[in-house]
Amino acid sequence: MAGFNFYFTHQNRLCLFEVAKWSTFLLCYIVARKISHKERILWGIIFLGMVEGIIAIFQKTHWLNSVHHDFNVTGTFSNPGPLGGFMGATITIILGLYLTKKCFIPKWALFTIFILFCFILLLADSRAGFLSTLFGMATLCCLFKKMKVESFVLIKSVSLFLFMILFIISIYYYKKDSADGRLLIWRVSIDMIADAPLVGHGIGTFENKYMYYQAQYFESHPYSKYEKLADNIVYPYNEFLRIGVEQGIIGIIFILCIIASIFKYTSKEKYNKVYLGGFVSLLTFSMFSYPFNVLLLWLLGSLLLGGIQYQKNIYALTKYKFQSSWIIIVCLVLSIKGGHDYYNLKLNVRKLYSESLQKRTATPFF
Repeated sequence: MAGFNFYFTHQNRLCLFEVAKWSTFLLCYIVARKISHKERILWGIIFLGMVEGIIAIFQKTHWLNSVHHDFNVTGTFSNPGPLGGFMGATITIILGLYLTKKCFIPKWALFTIFILFCFILLLADSRAGFLSTLFGMATLCCLFKKMKVESFVLIKSVSLFLFMILFIISIYYYKKDSADGRLLIWRVSIDMIADAPLVGHGIGTFENKYMYYQAQYFESHPYSKYEKLADNIVYPYNEFLRIGVEQGIIGIIFILCIIASIFKYTSKEKYNKVYLGGFVSLLTFSMFSYPFNVLLLWLLGSLLLGGIQYQKNIYALTKYKFQSSWIIIVCLVLSIKGGHDYYNLKLNVRKLYSESLQKRTATPFF
């Protein structure tokens, strides 16, 4: 996907951050594919969730400082949203493992962790996290249930559908202004897609062009109810819209084909159902947030896709040991290079912010 429509800057230089990001994704995907015991990947994800949960609890009890000055609980993320998304996918994985176990002790341990992670999800207070958890668990219930031709099965399905609709409506009114702000972003994003519908504006262009389109929208709608909700936006809060803006309809069709093939060709092995549940949870979260821009969520998607076993060898990227070894080496080098550049960028930003803050505090007020 990254090779389809690479974005070039005005200096015609390849966006190295995008190359490093996709190289890291590919590296984790290959590693996950090579691990024979697929349950270990799931337990590794749960361990990371446990670390995030402990940090969140320490932040809530003021033993650790939050990353964001407006929120008490963020984990290692920049705000509570990604924490909620990660917890949602992890809770889904825990429930999936619970359904695969038969012994009492593992089920009891998983149930305890499940309750703890639900508490962390409440602390994060992320609507997208709530939705991702709901849809992930609903997917597991559909995958693990025994198919019986009985009348109450239809009743249960309809009841679950109505519950999900009511839940979505209640989530909207829970923070209505924030939800309306996202509706504005999605409305402007559609205008951006309309200007370059086929191949999009190019990878990485959403941040550069969105504010111009938002200004044009308010020029055309001077009395819009969304005017008071306008802000400086760098994320569309919907990864499918981002793909549409940056890579057009061709990019959206390409992604949808990959997602459809994942569900179609995944084997019926029990752990694959757990992976699919976690993937649906992350996919749901991506419709209301920006996991592609969060490193841990980005790698989580790579691990979930790499851990799935398929009925047909359609993702045989690691079939030949020689080729895969070279791919791993190249991806590792690019990932290290991108990580080093990103680290230097963060240091420069912090230095610039610190200097500007010192100048403002040193300026006398009259």
